[in-house]
Amino acid sequence: MSNKNHYSSISNLQNPKTNIPQNPNITNHTLNPYNNQNQKIQMQNQTMILNPQDFKKKPNSIIPIQVETNGNKPLPRYGHSLVSISSVKLILFGGAVGDIRNYKCSNEVFIFNLMTKIWTKVDYSNMQNLPKERAAHAAAANNNNQMFIHGGSIGGSGLAEDELWLFDMNLSNNSNHDNKNNNNNSGKDKEIGKWKLINVTGPSPGKRYGHTLSNIQQNLILIGGNTTTGLSNDIWIIDIIEKEPSWQKIQTENMENIPCPRLYHTSVICNKGAAKGMLIIFGGRNSKENALNDIWGLRKHRNGKWDWIKAPITNGHVMKSRYNHSCVFYDTLMIIIGGKNSQINNGLIPVEVYDTEKSEVWEFLSIGMVRHCSFILDNDLFLYGGFIEKNQVQPNGFLFKISLENLFKENKYLLSKINELGNKNLNNNNLGSPNKNEKKSGFKLSHEVVIGSGGISNENKEEDIEHTTSRLRRVSIEKLAEEKKRLIDDEAQKNLIERKHIFNYEIINKFIEILLRPFEYLDHNKMDIIHKTLPFTNDNINDLLNEVKPILQNENSLIKIRSPCKIFGNLNGDYNDLMRYFESFGNPSDDNLMGDINVMQYIFLGDFCDRGFYSLEIIFLLFALKIKYPNFIYLIRGHHEDINININYGLKEECISKLNVEEKKSIEIFNKINEIFNYLPFGVLVDNTILCIHGGIGSTINSLSDIENIKRPIKIIQDVTNNQEQIVLDLLWSEYSDKINDVEVNYERDKLKKGFIVKFGKERLNKFMNDNKILLVINSHTYIKEGFKTFNNDKLLTVFSGSNYMDKYCNMGGMIIIGKKNANRPMNIIPRLINGNEKKNECYRKNRSPSPVRV
Repeated sequence: MSNKNHYSSISNLQNPKTNIPQNPNITNHTLNPYNNQNQKIQMQNQTMILNPQDFKKKPNSIIPIQVETNGNKPLPRYGHSLVSISSVKLILFGGAVGDIRNYKCSNEVFIFNLMTKIWTKVDYSNMQNLPKERAAHAAAANNNNQMFIHGGSIGGSGLAEDELWLFDMNLSNNSNHDNKNNNNNSGKDKEIGKWKLINVTGPSPGKRYGHTLSNIQQNLILIGGNTTTGLSNDIWIIDIIEKEPSWQKIQTENMENIPCPRLYHTSVICNKGAAKGMLIIFGGRNSKENALNDIWGLRKHRNGKWDWIKAPITNGHVMKSRYNHSCVFYDTLMIIIGGKNSQINNGLIPVEVYDTEKSEVWEFLSIGMVRHCSFILDNDLFLYGGFIEKNQVQPNGFLFKISLENLFKENKYLLSKINELGNKNLNNNNLGSPNKNEKKSGFKLSHEVVIGSGGISNENKEEDIEHTTSRLRRVSIEKLAEEKKRLIDDEAQKNLIERKHIFNYEIINKFIEILLRPFEYLDHNKMDIIHKTLPFTNDNINDLLNEVKPILQNENSLIKIRSPCKIFGNLNGDYNDLMRYFESFGNPSDDNLMGDINVMQYIFLGDFCDRGFYSLEIIFLLFALKIKYPNFIYLIRGHHEDINININYGLKEECISKLNVEEKKSIEIFNKINEIFNYLPFGVLVDNTILCIHGGIGSTINSLSDIENIKRPIKIIQDVTNNQEQIVLDLLWSEYSDKINDVEVNYERDKLKKGFIVKFGKERLNKFMNDNKILLVINSHTYIKEGFKTFNNDKLLTVFSGSNYMDKYCNMGGMIIIGKKNANRPMNIIPRLINGNEKKNECYRKNRSPSPVRV
């Protein structure tokens, strides 16, 4: 079939035919949706154009609930995209605005905050480089505040250029914030972001619409759509973090067993179960304009080859053919919503659920939506935009939701799965004995969006960061997407797999499921249960400590790894800040889209405990993660990992106050934790050029071998009697000073007046780095108001991760990402900040004892 016929059938995305209203309920404002003067009136009268009651109740349909939203709301549209750019923000782009007889394509960007339910329109007034208006394009996001778009229709018989665009919320548009109140934006500052046209080399997919774009780590995968020569089933992949990215066309094995050419299908990534990591497509429309009902999985093998596999259906159900539908994943369940099928007379196609574990399909009531977007948050299905029922002329601009429990109420198996994933035990205060098969609630994977529940963290904008230090200004900000997956040889991969079968899976997962809560840490009803009395038995804790000890014992005192990695400084018992980092910048798990444990290594530079209120939560979580991911989590000793310090500064009192055991057992646990601290390594060497330690090099550390040769277990001795004790004291207590050249006593720290705690200066640091071919030293130990700071011409970087230190300093908290290096980029240093906030948590310690040393 010719391309022209397909253009005329993409939901009437042709040039406007008339300016005369065809619907008595549509005002003149609708026919000029981009008239700024009338936009406010348009939004006020939106309910005149469409009312939720337009969902006509039929025996086989369900009526969704309208969700109230505020702010600068988008006009009703269809053919748009809605994807997730962070755990709390969705980004809407483009679409056709107006009814199907009189519309205009859009290139607007709107940000939707899931927590506040507020829409914010991105200001284009100072942007020069913008993509063309379009609909029926493909979009994907990487949960790093970035969205990519490709292709689409610009109306009539026109197609958007064969271009890949990036919208990056990390970048400034170089304009000042508009400080004037915006009536539709509740007086809030406008969202900052910038469009960037990706410079792609070599062959490319070409102009097309009705295709899909999916993000798998650093790769975008494009499938199908209608091109200038007709429908296609081709597959293109591009690595978005390469210096010169280029599209590569994938040739699959067994070319006879592949999906037929199509458009208006869906592509979703399965993130759980047997099909984990597989890109799954469903439905669409073929070249004869017939709706399709086939399910295919695209997979990549270890040898680098790709193939398609047709999904089996074991219960004999025949899937409903459809296109212009939406598809989301809920754990192993692929939920298919709405769409068109000319063979279904009433236009109501039932919701279908395909379980990738059981290969069974179930059918439910119809929602009657077309050309909409959908996502899942907790146990609710949300739908936005598009048309209600097949023959609707005017798109809607509402956000609707449907309870999955209500939708699946007749299916006991799915209801039990929802209850299992909903973490019911946490809500019922049964944290002491969760079921070993219980799943942690949080992210749900969806074609359009991945959402996490929880509080909002305040990220620092990249333009604020890059002016702090010259070294960081040289970071390529455009390269802030997910870093390349670490290459692991077959033997190392085998060891990792075997390691998973050694530890006590049930107990360790219990600690992780209860404590790794990056999207629920502000829910006091849930977290008070954890914080007030830790829900672990004495046996649980001893099992954890017994598991982690041999792992730390077998590590070197100086660990050598390759980038990429994340580096955290002092946390000092601030569990909430740790969860804020995990919420905003990815977390160490492998069971959701924000989990990046297979991409990133995590380095914690000591001082996990004391000062704050949640030392045990951090220690137990980090120990459990170390056991589960021993080759990706590295715990470095700080000066608070010392029984002589933490006996006075919080850890001992926490053990007595919070552990659900008698005081004698609490003291035993406290002592055992400190015994394990004696086995902690003292440094990590990244790419043989970046040394990560807690404190400094002091007076005795002249070579890397001085760190490597430390014999553990070892106690920290401040009244030094030998060279190794001084080396350890230097690593944990010495501080850098720009005011000196070599070494001098640190009288502020050296309360014993023995001269063992010192400061080191420029010449001392320069010589050490030159002798050992070190390009950068990263440490923590010292309070930094800005969250991170560089010294000595950017040779030393200090990172301090706890914000609002001791609840009174209002400092920023910082972490550092070391991106993948290459020949043109020996170091790729990326800072991430969180704002200091007022923590109003109840303090379990009535008094803080005076400090014998300034710690």
